[in-house]
Amino acid sequence: MKKFFQKGIFEVATVVETVIGAFILVVVAVLAVRLVGEVGASINVLENNGSFNNFLAWTMNLVIGVEFVKMLCKHTPGTVIEVLLFATARQMIVEHLNAWEILAGAIAIALLFATRKFLFSSFDEIERTVYRGNQKVRVVNAVNHIHIPCEKDETLEQLVRRMLEESGEQIGTGACVYFQGYALRIAKIKEDVITRVELIQSGQHLD
Repeated sequence: MKKFFQKGIFEVATVVETVIGAFILVVVAVLAVRLVGEVGASINVLENNGSFNNFLAWTMNLVIGVEFVKMLCKHTPGTVIEVLLFATARQMIVEHLNAWEILAGAIAIALLFATRKFLFSSFDEIERTVYRGNQKVRVVNAVNHIHIPCEKDETLEQLVRRMLEESGEQIGTGACVYFQGYALRIAKIKEDVITRVELIQSGQHLD
């Protein structure tokens, strides 16, 4: 019973988080449209430098908002790093910092890049999506912007079964076929029919 409630609370929290992300995205889109109207007022930089600074601050805030929405949706370490990078860059570009503050910002950005390059492995960030076995592979490719080699109108079940048979591996729950940056795993089998296939995408592909 406890696990049931924990799972329910987690699912509700995920939905609320998604709704918040969608709301932020709508606000960013509205502000982006208003930003277009500010372009004309910011063209004459020499006469009104303060206006241009406000324009830059507004633009950077919108970019940070978009990255924040991506962080809410993807839940990966990479998206957190991106939000911190843009937030730090905004402070350095928009605010009037002294030499020591600029140096500290540059060091912070260098550390963030180093963290992403040396402390994250290609499979630190993983996105998992479960599809029906009878789903067409070409549809999965189109939805996820990937390229899984397949025959015409081949389904996920047919592809996974064919590749496992060609490699001599046993067909069963948990069996995987691998591609560059992603894999297909049998998630469920019913009466010798693969009914669910899980698409696993590594952080290397997602970036």
